[in-house]
Amino acid sequence: MLRIVAVYLHLRLRRGWRDKKTAWFAILGFASILFTYIGVNTILSGYHSYAII
Repeated sequence: MLRIVAVYLHLRLRRGWRDKKTAWFAILGFASILFTYIGVNTILSGYHSYAII
């Protein structure tokens, strides 16, 4: 999660990303965080699941 925020901040400051590009990247980052917390437990099973069964 911290890497997504770091990339977001660097892109915004260094490359001059503003408005729509920044918003889409933030949405993509939020979706990947949600998948990490929710999708890994429901879709992926086995060693990569965080749930204790």
